[in-house]
Amino acid sequence: IAAALLSESPDVVVLNEYRIGASDELLSALRGGGLSHLAVSPAPEGFGGVAICSRVELETRETPTGLEEMARRCVVVEIGGRSELVLWAVYAPYAGEEVPRFWGGDAPRADGRSRARRYPD
Repeated sequence: IAAALLSESPDVVVLNEYRIGASDELLSALRGGGLSHLAVSPAPEGFGGVAICSRVELETRETPTGLEEMARRCVVVEIGGRSELVLWAVYAPYAGEEVPRFWGGDAPRADGRSRARRYPD
């Protein structure tokens, strides 16, 4: 996986299903390929989260209001110390009780407003 990602010469890579321990080898290979800056969501052991690897400095922002309950699924960073360049990496739920809360409007939009659209169960 790392070789395939690095062959594209990315400046930033977002990994969904990042897992503490299980993803260490992949993250190490990406670091060795120049993606030496890392930000991860606070996923507990055994749960998938999000990792962002970058060639430039990342500054992690606080978990957005409304996503605290799903913080393991989200990491927000400023890239390269530029407050106007912000990346939201979100691992959206696809099954279980989090689906309606996430897609149904409980999670905020990037601009902080409520979602107007409702998604079916």
